[in-house]
Amino acid sequence: MFKSSLAVVVAACAPSFAQMTEIVRFRDGLGGYNGTIDTLIWEAEPDTTFGSEIDLEADASDSGLQSQILLQFTGVLAALDGVASADVQSASLRVYTNSESDDGEVRALRLLQAWGNDSTWNNSFGGNGVDADGIDAVATPSFTFMPIEDDQFYSFDVTSDVRAWVDGADNFGWAFVNDGEDGWDIDSSEFLPGFFRPQLTIEFVPTPSSVALFGLAAAAATRRRR
Repeated sequence: MFKSSLAVVVAACAPSFAQMTEIVRFRDGLGGYNGTIDTLIWEAEPDTTFGSEIDLEADASDSGLQSQILLQFTGVLAALDGVASADVQSASLRVYTNSESDDGEVRALRLLQAWGNDSTWNNSFGGNGVDADGIDAVATPSFTFMPIEDDQFYSFDVTSDVRAWVDGADNFGWAFVNDGEDGWDIDSSEFLPGFFRPQLTIEFVPTPSSVALFGLAAAAATRRRR
């Protein structure tokens, strides 16, 4: 399936161009963007694909075996073309929890291997799920949390991950691994209404050429209004 990499960009004007930042948001259905890839891999159904599910679950014991959520936003580097990692001011990941997990910790692991909507437990990550081993994913989690409340949004700081991608690391997204046996569920990029889908928001200082073009456009608009 073709995935569009359009994203919503908002310019935030400060008193001078040197202080100007832009905000780009990635969420399927927002501003024509359709580049989210998300699925789950489940040890109990090791050859089944779940790329079209509207609900994704991470659980250490789903029918007695592990399930993990995989999530990626494509098109990030294209939107940040020419931007230095130091100019990435902030990045946040927002997901909607529809079922809490109150007996274990969920870890978000930045992935180091390619995968897709057709990935299964058996055909990805060596056939034994994602490990924080420096091969499947980085050893240190991007963040950890206890999703003890359901029916609400959770937002996480992923600035260091986006900076790593800008610095040359491959953007394969994240795996969510739950150490508890009470499953944690989120709405996927297929969920309706789209407001509840996963969203990545990045604020950055644009390249000087982008700032100059923005300034010229603003000046032209001002002249037209006179």
